Amino acid sequence: MIAVYAIVKLQAGKEGQFEEIAKPLIEASRKDKGCVSYNCGKVAGEDYTYTFVEQWQSQEDLQAHMNTDHFLTAIPLIQAISAADLEVRVVEYLVD
Repeated sequence: MIAVYAIVKLQAGKEGQFEEIAKPLIEASRKDKGCVSYNCGKVAGEDYTYTFVEQWQSQEDLQAHMNTDHFLTAIPLIQAISAADLEVRVVEYLVD
């Protein structure tokens, strides 16, 4: 099993727009094959910063998710309102 932590640093004032993009992405992604969990929230103490926290059965499932229409539609919209490049960390669990 793997986990993904994707950090999004938004332009000031874009939080509402981000949440309108993220909510449907979350709902659709939870239905993807191999998705164990998928959520997003504001990072405490960091203005304009959100993190997607995901768990996937395998790297292959994550890659398939990254090729879905909902992912490919949302990511450019998120990038357009971001203040920095997305920071993505993939974690391979020691124990499932």
